[in-house]
Amino acid sequence: MFGAPFGAVANGGHSFCEPAIVVPMRPPNPKYGAVGSPEVSALMSAVTVPKLTHRQKQQRPERERLTWLEAAKPPAMLAIMSVPFESLAELMRTRRTSMFVDNEREVPAKVVEQLCELAQWAPNHKRTWPWRFALFTGNGRSRLGEAFATDMVDRDFGDDAKRAKTLTKYLRTPAVLVVGCIADPKPSMHDENRDAVAAGIQNMLLAATSLGLATYWGTAPLIDSPRVLELCGFDADVRIINVMYLGWAVGGPDAPPRPPMTLQVIDA
Repeated sequence: MFGAPFGAVANGGHSFCEPAIVVPMRPPNPKYGAVGSPEVSALMSAVTVPKLTHRQKQQRPERERLTWLEAAKPPAMLAIMSVPFESLAELMRTRRTSMFVDNEREVPAKVVEQLCELAQWAPNHKRTWPWRFALFTGNGRSRLGEAFATDMVDRDFGDDAKRAKTLTKYLRTPAVLVVGCIADPKPSMHDENRDAVAAGIQNMLLAATSLGLATYWGTAPLIDSPRVLELCGFDADVRIINVMYLGWAVGGPDAPPRPPMTLQVIDA
């Protein structure tokens, strides 16, 4: 029900409720590594951007000032999308935290890979690309629970009941995605990395909802579990931000009421 509005190509003008959004592939960044397919990266390396003087830039009307990619060639690299506001709002309000799933139907790794790719389009200060992903299916889910439970014993964390639950709880959905965040010695950058990962996770949750997937954002028993980090193939200083349960939805809970929203407006 959400697919069409998000895949529609703009046909010219747009109204306030249907903003045109330029969706380029991110350019390669030598410092953090190239992002995108080799084909797109090759195209990006051939892009030439018209050079304008400061005065020329200021003389153009605001609506005609182009981003570096809009001004670049070839124009085929641009994808102009029209996203109706109400469709986007409906998608956001439809998302639920739920484990009402079909346990007999697998979630293809390719689908999860597509969700992970969308996380990279969240705001990310300094382009640190802090997301890390590891998908667990089949017996891998049991190994995830065993790794967490073993580290819980080593840390003397939780009681026997909590550890026993951890051993089996990741079997509740066909797929479980562990999302990690890279560390940074600078506290403010560490926080911004986590913010970027959280924003990326929201992208994934919304996209999953549009596909008919139920999701549940779970908190790791230990965000720095050594055995889990090793099992995931993450660096030892990565921190686990989300253990996401995934499965094809077969219903869902009612939406809880939201408190009234208050916006403070300071105009002077």
